[in-house]
Amino acid sequence: MLDSSATFPNCGWNETARAHIKAVVSLSGPAEFCDWSNPGGIPSSALTQFENDLDNYVNLQPQTNCDPSCDFGVTCALDQASPAWLVSHGATSSPPPVMLYATQGDPVPYSQEDDMFNALRSQFPSLHVEKYRMSYDYGDPHDHSYKYWHAQNNDPNSDGQCVSQEVITFLQTH
Repeated sequence: MLDSSATFPNCGWNETARAHIKAVVSLSGPAEFCDWSNPGGIPSSALTQFENDLDNYVNLQPQTNCDPSCDFGVTCALDQASPAWLVSHGATSSPPPVMLYATQGDPVPYSQEDDMFNALRSQFPSLHVEKYRMSYDYGDPHDHSYKYWHAQNNDPNSDGQCVSQEVITFLQTH
């Protein structure tokens, strides 16, 4: 939780706890809850499930339409729960280095990775952010999150190591 408000005052996430975070890794993480684009061409049923998961996360009914004016300047439950919104609205002032992963066929559309990358770059231009989009298709045994943990990072900007090794090295480095 990036939110520094007292929404959950007893959860332990305060400035002292956040100061100990030295690096962040996102494996197929949703970032902009109002971005339901589907650049990887995942099946519509998988996209619907992704949308419903986001609705559930903020206690909305399944298939609650995102307000068309729900952008980073308008109050909206999905928008304000989005990690990209939190980054863009001051929930953190000095984030640690970040590593982002997604796949072409990820059930969490890879546009979410772009959303977080753009939010971080916009707010923190000099922040160390690594972004990898691997070419595993929807339904591939390595299409999502920990499914690709032991798979080769086949993004052209990667050194071709196993994702788990890259993540461990990244965390040890920072």
